[in-house]
Amino acid sequence: MVLLRVNLHNHLAPDLDPYWKGRAELEGKNLAEVMVDKSLEHKLTVNALTDEFFEIHPPHSRTHERFKVVCEHAQKMSKDYHVEWEDGLVIAITKKGEPTVHLMGDQSIWVKEGKRKFKLLTFGGESPLIENQNLQDTLAYLKDKGFPAIPIYPLSPKGMGEELLRRCCEDKSILAIDSESQMCLPWPAEHIPQFNQCAKSHDKRARKIASEYEIPIISSDGANWPTQISAGYNLFPSERVDLGSGEGLVRSLITIIGDGKEAFGEVQHYLNPLRWKKWAKWTIWEYGLREQKFRKKEKFYKDRGLKI
Repeated sequence: MVLLRVNLHNHLAPDLDPYWKGRAELEGKNLAEVMVDKSLEHKLTVNALTDEFFEIHPPHSRTHERFKVVCEHAQKMSKDYHVEWEDGLVIAITKKGEPTVHLMGDQSIWVKEGKRKFKLLTFGGESPLIENQNLQDTLAYLKDKGFPAIPIYPLSPKGMGEELLRRCCEDKSILAIDSESQMCLPWPAEHIPQFNQCAKSHDKRARKIASEYEIPIISSDGANWPTQISAGYNLFPSERVDLGSGEGLVRSLITIIGDGKEAFGEVQHYLNPLRWKKWAKWTIWEYGLREQKFRKKEKFYKDRGLKI
């Protein structure tokens, strides 16, 4: 059996604005070529780009249209790269002499439930989708559209919490649980506010609950840096994956995941000390200290007289 590597949650960089493109060494590069090259390097057949939505988008932010930005760059690639097809959901790109890479757009959408605000991963529709609704309305919308609902780091401080997770597992209103590579720090991180979000123990508890209710886990790199791509991915049987169209790909992935954990495999490299260090460095330095403590992005825009 041939297994295809599929990553369903990837940011490439925290934002595709001037600040983060500079920090991630993406300035001046063709982002479609970067995504294809990184996917080929790690043998990813399908690599998603995840749009994120916020109530207020800063003037330079592109978090809500990462997939659109990469599709725009795909129209300006060098002659070694060729767009095979594009349909709004997926863009298939071939590099000379290499297998085709399928870049898929998906969304991380906010849900409000009481005092909690958390994210669900979904795919199958073009951005923007439903946003900032309660859990019941959000799940009803996604079900009506045929889109999956996949909680992201559900037991972290920014997740849905155990009560809601168990409820969703019991009524099978979620397709799977997303295990992100950024959940890579050892248990003491739970007690440090700046790093609590990324404690590995949150992910382990979510995995245990998923096992209780026979809810599958999908692994993703959740990459915020090009070097983090492929830190987590899934293994899908090639004969069941439809690579002929965006809709076909989406439907086949939903079907395979829905068949349960026995239908596909998952690889999560935060368990490998040689691989997780890339995520740990970003989590501790870039996210925990450089941005939250020293506010480097704010200083970057302030020094240039620009609004953040």
